[in-house]
Amino acid sequence: MKKEILLTSAFMFSSMLLFAQSPDLASPAREFFETTLRPLYPIVVAAVGLVGGLMNIGKVMGTDSDWKGFFRMIGLFLAGAIVLVAMVEFLFTLTVN
Repeated sequence: MKKEILLTSAFMFSSMLLFAQSPDLASPAREFFETTLRPLYPIVVAAVGLVGGLMNIGKVMGTDSDWKGFFRMIGLFLAGAIVLVAMVEFLFTLTVN
């Protein structure tokens, strides 16, 4: 068992040098972000927002409605979506040397 672990770890450490030498990953990552993720983000956020709104609609139905709780959950969702967009945009403005 120890021999297998030793051989596996030795193989992993020796192969790390091969994987670490990949050229310029910034441009493919930026291209993937621009062509795939950026167009899909509004659709995903709208779908998640719709599901979240439908799950919270029970708070505003009936006699004991909680409008404050409903709008708090919707506001938290919007704040989370905005923070996520800001973080991703900030990370893509950083330059890798």
